[in-house]
Amino acid sequence: MHPLKWPLLALPALVWLAPPVFAAQNVEWKDDGTVLLKLGDAYNNKVITTSRKELGSAFGPDKQPFKDVTITVTVNGAGPKGGISRPLYQFRPIWEEL
Repeated sequence: MHPLKWPLLALPALVWLAPPVFAAQNVEWKDDGTVLLKLGDAYNNKVITTSRKELGSAFGPDKQPFKDVTITVTVNGAGPKGGISRPLYQFRPIWEEL
């Protein structure tokens, strides 16, 4: 066998053995239609409970309507209305999973 072909044959085995990099850690889809949005350590692991209906039909466990799309959000960093960038930054992993 040509020496360059064996790495290609080993690739499926490596993919099969490797854990998924982006496992659903921030969004949990329950069978009863409930959706849990997990805020993580920055918010003491609080969870927002919502429903599939509230999220809309574009979102689901196997749907990512904005996958591979870059969305830019501009926020106030300071000033009379205060900084709002931290909550939006913390919600980013949830949005990326959705």
